[in-house]
Amino acid sequence: MQDYYLAKSLKQLRDEINDAHPGRDKASDGWIGDPSHSARVSDHNPDYADGGVVRALDIDISDIDVSALMAVLKADNRTNYYIFERSIYGASKFARRAYKGVNPHTQHLHVSIKHTKAAEAGRAWGYGGKIKPNASKPKPVHSSQPTDYKNLATDGIFGKKSVEALQIVMRATGDYPGIVDGKAGPLTWKAVQSWLKGHGLYKRAIDGKPGRYTIDALQQFLRKKGLYPASKWRVDGDFGPATVEAFQRYLNTQNGQ
Repeated sequence: MQDYYLAKSLKQLRDEINDAHPGRDKASDGWIGDPSHSARVSDHNPDYADGGVVRALDIDISDIDVSALMAVLKADNRTNYYIFERSIYGASKFARRAYKGVNPHTQHLHVSIKHTKAAEAGRAWGYGGKIKPNASKPKPVHSSQPTDYKNLATDGIFGKKSVEALQIVMRATGDYPGIVDGKAGPLTWKAVQSWLKGHGLYKRAIDGKPGRYTIDALQQFLRKKGLYPASKWRVDGDFGPATVEAFQRYLNTQNGQ
């Protein structure tokens, strides 16, 4: 069988992510297609008509900044599309569309490059310039400390400020022992899932993997508290501005503010 290889551009992207996050979880990383991929058209399959190049890469999202990665992919003309959390981003201005494939891509982000030699070029993507490795860690935030909610940006699911808001909530309840760093890692999501299980709202295994089941249960909790009214917002599993706003209000009540 003819040799195959990962495109240089995707190797470069993977190297930048690894440099930015030493020791990150790579359990859901991948690039060469399994038998299910070989049975259909997929960028994970080697293109033997073009020397055996593989034009797709999966990156485990457990310990990385997903929002930063998506921004880098969107800004680079080598990107054809990327898939994450049952959504595909591509075509016109990387507009978000529902993804109907069998794999929901909740544990990793899939990126495919264009079918051109220019897209295979190994120049830098710039991810490492956005996330500095070995940066000094922020001091832990405790529930007794005041929180300035005006500075919590409503930047959508897994955005840094939104995750900070979630971590602050978990610290206030005593379920999150880590630092407030805005990184949606396994420790954060295990705390959230455990907390929700304690309220009878999370029925799945506590695995530290974020997804719509977790956000859905959070929204249900906030609805029960009267902070996420059905007349205004849907329980849709999307950790967007409305959910963040409700979290801010919830934490205010916890701190007696």
